[in-house]
Amino acid sequence: RAQGVVSRHFGFMMHYDAKFGKDSYGHVARLYPERVYAMHRDLKKLAEGGWKEDPNFAAYRKTVAKFPEAADGFNDEIIDGGRAFFANAERVSFDNFKSQFTKHVASCVRIPNPPPKVAPNTARLLPYMIGGHPDLAREFASWLFAAEEHGGDVDACDDGGVYDGFQHQFGKKEIVLDHNEGDLPPIKIKTDECMEYLTNGVNPFEILKIPLIAENKTLLWRIATVPHNATAVDIFDDKTWAVGHDGSKHDFVTLLDEVHKRIAPHCTHGQGVENHVQAAGFVRKTNVGEERGSHRGTANSYISRRFNMISVLKLKAKKSTKEEKDKIKRVWGSTRITYFSDFVDKFARTVEEAAKNMDEVKRNELYAFIGSEQSRQSTKDKKELVNKVKTGVKKTRNVTKSEFVGGVEVTAEMDGGILFSILTKKNGHEEHVDAEIVERKIESKLSKPLADEAIGKKLELLKSEALLEKVEAKRAAPGDKPPNCIIPRSAKMKSLYPKQRELVAERRAR
Repeated sequence: RAQGVVSRHFGFMMHYDAKFGKDSYGHVARLYPERVYAMHRDLKKLAEGGWKEDPNFAAYRKTVAKFPEAADGFNDEIIDGGRAFFANAERVSFDNFKSQFTKHVASCVRIPNPPPKVAPNTARLLPYMIGGHPDLAREFASWLFAAEEHGGDVDACDDGGVYDGFQHQFGKKEIVLDHNEGDLPPIKIKTDECMEYLTNGVNPFEILKIPLIAENKTLLWRIATVPHNATAVDIFDDKTWAVGHDGSKHDFVTLLDEVHKRIAPHCTHGQGVENHVQAAGFVRKTNVGEERGSHRGTANSYISRRFNMISVLKLKAKKSTKEEKDKIKRVWGSTRITYFSDFVDKFARTVEEAAKNMDEVKRNELYAFIGSEQSRQSTKDKKELVNKVKTGVKKTRNVTKSEFVGGVEVTAEMDGGILFSILTKKNGHEEHVDAEIVERKIESKLSKPLADEAIGKKLELLKSEALLEKVEAKRAAPGDKPPNCIIPRSAKMKSLYPKQRELVAERRAR
C-alpha cells in the first residue's frame, strides 16, 4: 500500500468516520482541522529534505543521479535541462505544493490575517475541532475560554495593525490521531505544535461569535477547564463526562447533537455524492425520461437507501450476540416486506405533516415549478451551451503549445527567464533593464537616449525581443502576445534570479 503523503491523506478524505458508521464515506469534517496539521507537518518535512530519504522518491533519485554535471554555468545548465534543472525543479515543485496546499487545503480551516476581500475565519472549519480528538478539543476550548476571560479589548496586533494571534500557552502532550486507517502506521502529533499552527493569526474573539460556539459555551467551558493531568472529555464517550471544574457529571448530549447536525453532514470529499451519482445512472437503465428518472432517484435516495440502512440496524437490535449481529448484511423475505411497509407508512406520515405545515400557495408554486421546463437540468444545460457557443465564435483562436516544435520551454519559475512584472522602478531594477539592452546592442531602437527613456518603453523593447526569440525558436508565432519573461543575457539581469524567487514566494503567500 502506498505510504506517500498525498495517497495516504487523500485516502483519509474518502474514508468513513468510525463514529458515524460505514455509510459516512467522505464525512470526516470533524477530524479535518487536525488532519490538516498532519498534512502540513508531513509536507514541511519532505520539502526540507525528507524526500531524499523517502522510499516513494527512490526511482526519481536514481534517475536524476545518472545525469552528468554540466560545465557551462548554472543558468545555461537549467536552460539545457542538465542536473541543475532537476535540482531547481525540486525546489519549485515543493514551493508550488506548499502554495497550493495553503491556498486550497489549509485555507478551508483557517487563513492567518485574511485580507478584506477574503472570507473571514468565522466562515471556516476551525470550530469543527470540538468534535475531533478529545485532547485537541480541550485545547481549542481552553484557547477560547482564556480569550473570553481576558476580554475582547485585548490589543493583539503588531505595529502594523495586523492581528498576530492571542497569546496563549497550549498544553504539551503527544497524542495518536484515531482516523480509522486500518493497518497504516499511527499518526502521532504534539498538541501544542498542532494548536499553534491552527490558531496562528486567527482572532479568537471572532470565533467566539460563531453560533456553534456562542450557543454552547457552557459545555465548552466545562471541556476547557478539565485539568491537563485528567482525562479529557470525549463527547462520543459518556464515561468521560463525569468531569468539570466543579467535579460534577455533565450531560454533553446537546453538544453531541450539534456535532451530528452541524458538522457531520459537511463532507470533505464527494465520495458519498459519487455513490449517489452511480445510482442516478441505475434508475435510468430502462431509458425513462429526465423527469421520471429524477423522481426515481429521489425515491431511491429518500426511501430505498435509508430503508436498507435502518432495516439492518433494526434487525441487529433483535439479536443478542455480536456474532449474530455481524452476520446481518441485508434484510430478506417476509421480514423485509414487513419492515418496508412500516417504513413507508411512517415516511408518508412525515411527508403529509410537512405538507400541512407548509404555506399552501408556496406549496403549489413548488409543485408547479417541479413540473415545469425551467426546473429541468437539460433546460439549464441548453442555455449554458448556447451562451458558450455565442461567446466562443467571437474569440480569436490561440495556437496551442503542442503545435510548436521548439522543444521544452523552461518557465521563469524554474529560472528559465526573468519576469517582466518584477522589472519595476519600485523594485530598483531599472539598471538591470538598461544592462540587458546594452548587452543585446539594441539601444538604437529607442526613440531617446537610454538614460532618458522611460522604463515602460524599455520594457516594451525587451518584450518585442523576447517574442522574436520565441518565434525564432519555433515556440511562438508572429503576432502572438509577448511572453511574460525574457531569457537574460547580461550578468546584471541574471543576478536577479534569487530576488525573483523571493518575490514569487511573496505573491504565493498573499
